[in-house]
Amino acid sequence: MSRALDKFISEYEAEGDIRKRLDILFEFVNIYYDSDYEKVNAIFEKDLDICVQNNLIDGEALIRFMLAYSWFERGELKKGNDEVQRVMAIFDKVQSHEVRSQILNFMAFTHSHQGNFELAFKSVYECIRESELSSKNVNQFWGLYTLGSFNFDLKDYDNAIKCYSQAVDGFRSVGNGYGIARSETGLSSVCIQQEKFDEAEALLQRSLAHYREIEVYSGQSRSLNDLGVIFKKTGQYEGALDYFKQALGIRREARHMQGIATSLNEIAELLLILKKYDEAEVYLHEAKLACEKVNNRSKLYRTHLMFSRLYKSINNPLKALEHYERYDQLKSDVLGEAANNKIKELQTRMATEKADREAEIERLRNVELKSAYDTIELKNKEITDSIHYAQRIQKALLASDNLLKRNLKDFFVLYQPKDIVSGDFYWATEKDERFYLAVCDSTGHGVPGAFMSLLNISFLNEAITEKQISSPNLVFDHARNRLIENFSLEGGQDGMDGVLVSFDNTKVTYSAAHNPPVFVRNGVLKILDSDKMPVGKGEREIPFTEHQIDLIKDDIIYLITDGFADQFGGPKGKKFKKKNLILFLEKIKDLPMDIQKQQLLAAFNVWKGNLEQVDDVLLVGIKI
Repeated sequence: MSRALDKFISEYEAEGDIRKRLDILFEFVNIYYDSDYEKVNAIFEKDLDICVQNNLIDGEALIRFMLAYSWFERGELKKGNDEVQRVMAIFDKVQSHEVRSQILNFMAFTHSHQGNFELAFKSVYECIRESELSSKNVNQFWGLYTLGSFNFDLKDYDNAIKCYSQAVDGFRSVGNGYGIARSETGLSSVCIQQEKFDEAEALLQRSLAHYREIEVYSGQSRSLNDLGVIFKKTGQYEGALDYFKQALGIRREARHMQGIATSLNEIAELLLILKKYDEAEVYLHEAKLACEKVNNRSKLYRTHLMFSRLYKSINNPLKALEHYERYDQLKSDVLGEAANNKIKELQTRMATEKADREAEIERLRNVELKSAYDTIELKNKEITDSIHYAQRIQKALLASDNLLKRNLKDFFVLYQPKDIVSGDFYWATEKDERFYLAVCDSTGHGVPGAFMSLLNISFLNEAITEKQISSPNLVFDHARNRLIENFSLEGGQDGMDGVLVSFDNTKVTYSAAHNPPVFVRNGVLKILDSDKMPVGKGEREIPFTEHQIDLIKDDIIYLITDGFADQFGGPKGKKFKKKNLILFLEKIKDLPMDIQKQQLLAAFNVWKGNLEQVDDVLLVGIKI
């Protein structure tokens, strides 16, 4: 037990006023509680009786929540659930916003461990709302930390970084060094996923030093474990094993079963890499028991995957298949449900924000601030009118039906912007007996995307009309240079993905940035080549490639942006996916082009259902 924990116990037991003791307890729960469960619980159980006898609901709820937390961490699920039921039975009577927010944050993690991200997100947002009502807003920052952890689990690393960084700033503003260290540990996890190992190691060494200074052993085990992950990913296996075993030792001493499950999985995976199969099997069996003991399905499916790899390596295919099937089912349950629930959560949040705005307008009406309401209405109308006018401008720059019909025998254009104006565009021009058609997806959608589309069109037109550039790949090179020149000061990576096609009698020449054309000849569908880089600043800035195809009658070319494939929908709220779009094109390719468009639009709307359209949709089909 640490000196800091000794100091807390001494101060806590010396305070005679039970209400002041609870204030000390609230500060303690944020840092030291998972250091020595048995020692502290003996004290809390005594005070629990005092709270119950004196009807101190806030104190009873806080102590029961802490007892539940300790039971869950040690894998005593029934005891933990019993305490949770007692807490929730009195939760509505709890007056302290600090206690309510603390409980809600704990419940959020409990739901996430069990793979129920819908309830997890709901609980953490309620935690943040409660903490905003409190005189002590530290749980607002813990809520942001928790959101960062959930976004990390869902592989939404941009939002994870945002939440962790906001938590760091918040904890720094109130001088909570433990909160800073914990949030920086979260940031290091994202850096590891992004292979920024030097940055991750610096964050972990800093947080480890702080955890050691304040003698928080759970924090030390987290930093040690993640340092092991870095060493494993960089091939330093002996060092990784040492870090993992240090972390496991601390977690065993604290009986921290969630952490033990993690450490056992990490060690087993490393032993598999080192081909120490007998040792790996021992650790995996213990990891499976630990995951089942704390009911952590997210960690359990990883254990089954490693069992499958182990048995495949030692030539036991039946056991390998058995564990793989268990892994596949668990992963589908957890991650499939997580993605669906995340969408629901975002929809709920949007609906809530809309309801709040409408309630504010109603409040303004009720207090007779009609002029303010009228101003809002006027501004909204002005903005909407301006966007509609921008739509007219954008439509004027898109390829006209007459221009397309004059140059293409048989075609369709499926164009469905997410908002009034669009970042996707189809543009065409005639030059020196060639017909050029661009189908592109600009950075962003809505008004920002529309501005980018106008800029992109201007650079394509400049290349072909003014600079007399005829090859599609050189046109893209020119547009990319102009985009980088214009955005060099901002440091952004704005631009476009897309395809530029040049038709010249019986030959087509094209260049593609990310989005490859789909080609059909004699009933056989094929995805053509593309360059894996945008027209704009990217990781690669080599010259674009020119491709040529000699055309014959009844060839079909499809030019597609990513909005159709990225649309969420269907029975489980998942993405449509490019693979399914290609299969659908395969199914309808022999139909007349206008019927193909109808079939595609119907399929999109059925898949989307009541969900919001997530991106602009553009698909052009051309039959030779």
